[in-house]
Amino acid sequence: MRQTLFGLAALLVAGATVSAGDEPAETPPTFSEAAPAVCGAGGLNVTVALVYQANVVGPIAASYVDLRVDLPLALPSEAKELRSRFTSHLPPSVKTRPIREAKRLRVALTTTEQGIQPAKAFTIRFDCPAGSRIAPSAFSCATDEVVSATGQPLDEALATQTRCLVVGLDPAHR
Repeated sequence: MRQTLFGLAALLVAGATVSAGDEPAETPPTFSEAAPAVCGAGGLNVTVALVYQANVVGPIAASYVDLRVDLPLALPSEAKELRSRFTSHLPPSVKTRPIREAKRLRVALTTTEQGIQPAKAFTIRFDCPAGSRIAPSAFSCATDEVVSATGQPLDEALATQTRCLVVGLDPAHR
């Protein structure tokens, strides 16, 4: 009887393993660079995505996203005003914090949950003269200090595969 139960359990495990291989692998989201846009009366909304292959890199617990911009784009210097222009697109379990530095916007992304998934991360509204044409090349985006779910810095080879991309440029209206 005992052998029969073990045999049945082994058969069930083997069947589950075989059928698990039949399931399609989760397809990571694909993102394209934003198209050029014209500043609206309220400036320009810029959307940034966190891009990486989760099945290669593994879960990410934290990262900085550094967004550098060229003139005529500008951000307010007051922290409260900056936060009012910032919208996170990540789940509530992922904490986001925008910090304005000299010529860049640094956004801290952190979670204690299962990891930060590749996705549209945030939108920020920049000031610019209405009618100004802005190309995606006006932005450079990079990740920094990428941390794995273990709380340790990600190996450099994997960290370089974690990047960000400007995926949306949309005129802001007042």
